[in-house]
Amino acid sequence: MRRLVIFGAGDHAVEAEQLVLDILAVDKSRYQFLGFLADSEFLPFSKIQVASRVLGGIEWLDHNRDVFVVVAIGSSKGRISVVRRMLDLFPELSFESLIHPRAWISSTSRIQSGCLVFANAMINSNVNVGRHVSINLSCNISHGSSIADFVSMALGVNIAGNVSIGYGSEIGIGASVIPKVAIMREAIVGAGSVVTKSVPAGTTVFGVPARVL
Repeated sequence: MRRLVIFGAGDHAVEAEQLVLDILAVDKSRYQFLGFLADSEFLPFSKIQVASRVLGGIEWLDHNRDVFVVVAIGSSKGRISVVRRMLDLFPELSFESLIHPRAWISSTSRIQSGCLVFANAMINSNVNVGRHVSINLSCNISHGSSIADFVSMALGVNIAGNVSIGYGSEIGIGASVIPKVAIMREAIVGAGSVVTKSVPAGTTVFGVPARVL
């Protein structure tokens, strides 16, 4: 049984807790869920949703290095900042991926550590998902696609085959990406957009078809 904590105490962390509960409903021996970690540097205490179950900040890990951690922060930049700080302090820290029992993932695909894969997500053959990626409810990723570290996919995103999504990019609710398109690092795709051509690094695109803002 793995001892598990969630870093984050806002809405995304509450959603991650539900992931844990749904996993435990299928396999009660999988985790011992201890609670949440929070830090005012990343989330004002006025926005904490689970105050009674906050164990402490990052420093709590100094005396609990055997735990597995999930960083449940909605924004890619927030997750990057937290994970970097954690690894600077505790280089041997272990991160856990939470995959909902109702997510479907091809046996030929790979998901690395620290990811969240929510209910009804579908990941087809030969997809590589990097570290600390958040794949929200009902997202679809088709064959041969590559999802780099710290990507965030909101509800109902559809990624076609052989798509490449770069480090730290964010894909908004209901957006779609056609086959063989590259979304470069730290790009943002607006909600409901249809991406029909490659997106340059650090840009924001929106619309049907998606255009640079």
